[in-house]
Amino acid sequence: MMTKWPLYIVLIFFISTAWQVKAIDKAPEIAFGQVPNWVNDVALTELPAQLDKPMHYRLLDRQVNTEANFAYFVRSRYQYTDSAGVQDNAAIRIRFNPAFEQLTFHKVHVYRNNKLIQSVGKEQVKLINAEDEQQGNLYSGEYEALILLKDIRVGDELEYSYTMKGQNPVFNGNFGHFASFGWSVDIDKVSFNLFTDPTRKLQVKTTQESLQPTIRSTEHGTLYHIEVLDSKKILADSDMPSWYTPYPYVQFSQYQNWQHLKEWANSLFENTQVKNEALLAYITKLQKMAKRDAVNEAIRFTQEDIRYLGLELGVNSHLPRSPDEVFANRYGDCKDKALLLKVLLDAVEVKASPVLVSSIEREKISDYLPTHQAFNHVINRIEFNGNQYFVDATMSYQGSDIESLYQPDYGKALLIDETKQTIIDATPTTRNSKVIVKEDIFSANYFSPVVWHIRTSMKGADAEAFRYRMATQGIDAIADSYANFYANSYPSLEVEQKMQVLDDPVTNTITVEENYSVPNFWVVNEKNEAEFGFYANFAHDYTKLPKSIRRSSPLHTSFPVDVVHAVTLHLPEDIDFSNQEFSEVVNSKYLQYSSQLRYDKKRLTLTNEYRSLSSYVPKSDVAKHISNLKKINDLKGYWGMVTNVIRQPVDAKFDVMLNNIKQNAQQSEE
Repeated sequence: MMTKWPLYIVLIFFISTAWQVKAIDKAPEIAFGQVPNWVNDVALTELPAQLDKPMHYRLLDRQVNTEANFAYFVRSRYQYTDSAGVQDNAAIRIRFNPAFEQLTFHKVHVYRNNKLIQSVGKEQVKLINAEDEQQGNLYSGEYEALILLKDIRVGDELEYSYTMKGQNPVFNGNFGHFASFGWSVDIDKVSFNLFTDPTRKLQVKTTQESLQPTIRSTEHGTLYHIEVLDSKKILADSDMPSWYTPYPYVQFSQYQNWQHLKEWANSLFENTQVKNEALLAYITKLQKMAKRDAVNEAIRFTQEDIRYLGLELGVNSHLPRSPDEVFANRYGDCKDKALLLKVLLDAVEVKASPVLVSSIEREKISDYLPTHQAFNHVINRIEFNGNQYFVDATMSYQGSDIESLYQPDYGKALLIDETKQTIIDATPTTRNSKVIVKEDIFSANYFSPVVWHIRTSMKGADAEAFRYRMATQGIDAIADSYANFYANSYPSLEVEQKMQVLDDPVTNTITVEENYSVPNFWVVNEKNEAEFGFYANFAHDYTKLPKSIRRSSPLHTSFPVDVVHAVTLHLPEDIDFSNQEFSEVVNSKYLQYSSQLRYDKKRLTLTNEYRSLSSYVPKSDVAKHISNLKKINDLKGYWGMVTNVIRQPVDAKFDVMLNNIKQNAQQSEE
């Protein structure tokens, strides 16, 4: 499933869908024709005295007619006011789905000094196969109509219009639409018309009161009209939550409630019949297992033995392929895998309902009117031993037991089953993902290299990510990248032992052991003072300041994150650092952080713990949150000094011992 709805629209003005009826064997035809008779003519406004650079956008006119085979008309006009505008905007790109959409251009005109100097015809349209997501094994069969304009100069104006007709039959004629009314550029005039049969009884939701449509009856049906003059550009903050858009919009939906939408979605997942003999034999194998083993095996098989491949063709954009077909082909996308997993677990009397989720909208799904456009992914809710688990069959390299699998947090979901429940809470009940880093730095004196041992324990999502990385890159490449990372701080660092990895798939835990030696850890100055420093900053990437500090929107945060990082420096002698000890806590509704420095018998230990509590920070609390992040980043390391250090004869003995350790380690590796 690959639904994307246009809350974020750039000024290329194209409509993009990911649904098809059938594969196209040859390039589609592009037509040039008259503007449909139901389209209203929209007048241009006068050019202002001051024009925007590098482009001045005069008009964006969009008109939709649900009763004319779901036709979508677009007319755009803008002027090139700088050479940068000519360089970046002298092409028209329209994305469409030829399996069920027909693209018709009406005009592509270039004006110079208010005179028509160029009229583009069919011969200048190039068709490009557009597969943006093929790197992720998703294929939609979309095409892009490309027009490369000739002889465009600063001061020219371009006006073009087209109509797209067609709707994927998988939606059974149900209508939903998001009309955006905000962009990163100014537009003199924005006009929107929606014509529809009054029997559709559309629901309307606006993000601004000024965008409430006027409604009247016309010969082409009920007309919803919205017009905005002098639309001002909106500057979006960085690091916004995926569900948040700063751009105002109006949503239209034919679905009267979530139950209405659920009835449509349920009909997609009805094909659970199994006829394939090999699949029947596999089900028999599952049925002979202990129930827990059968559950774990069904999940493993669906995740690992069915490769991820999305052929989003025809109604299969939303309609899963049969379990027989998926099992036989050994590939499928999210909805194919979800249905197969449901069939396998149903066979062992474990309920595994598909649920529609959104990797973008997450917990905010229920804020919208009911619409199929809100979802872009399918997972399963598995009910087992009195508990509920959310399992994503497209994930891989997870643990081997359902209790320890990392469960993605999509917030809200539409439940696909026979009950009356619709939107459910899809938040896992437990946070089974954690990283614990323990470093020991052994120093026999202030002149020889220190021995640096790092032990990292990863559970849940981090273990699964590392397991995937081992499978795709290999342990040697990972070890080399780690060593190079540390060498940024310690250029003379040497690897003393090959990286060791212990994988416990039952608990879904991976432990990594690293051993290095670091010359020049101590910096001895002319006063015989040995300066040193170390960091316990594994959580640094989660606590960095956003690029946009002064914000008008919420701030995205990584969630869930649970990290403990402790670094112990084993000193050459007992030096009282107890007066340096501290314990700092930074807590809020969005994070918990503690930093502690302790000294005990030649051991100086810095321990930092970070735990995220929310996936975002509301705008009202961002300033305080950023202040907390600054406090946290001040606590990520410790820098100290030992005075009156001298080189002693015993140092040479330590150097000999260190060389012996290195030689023994090299021999054991050989």
